Amino acid sequence: MLSESNGEMSVGLARVRARFVDEMTSRLDHLIKLRSQMDDALSFDEASVEIGQIGHKIAGTAATLGFPELGAEAAKADDIVMSYSKSGEPSQNDVRESVDRLVEIVKEVVHSG
Repeated sequence: MLSESNGEMSVGLARVRARFVDEMTSRLDHLIKLRSQMDDALSFDEASVEIGQIGHKIAGTAATLGFPELGAEAAKADDIVMSYSKSGEPSQNDVRESVDRLVEIVKEVVHSG
């Protein structure tokens, strides 16, 4: 009986994980668009805040579904954006670099699909 429950849980987790990877495809497109907007000084703040929100959502789920590197990098991006929003530190370049790393890891997850 216990092994059936574990098997059912594994199937359910696999479905949730597959749905998460599918979501990452659309989030990747959005992250790339927002990252491009960060190169415009007038759009930087708004784009970075939205990226931080996306990072926060990803960080909350990724590690649980077996993507610890994605979860950690998403949390870092969220933290850096929050810090920048509150104090102007770290620099905009540091924020961009963090977002670039997040985008690369999301690409890896999407392509590993």
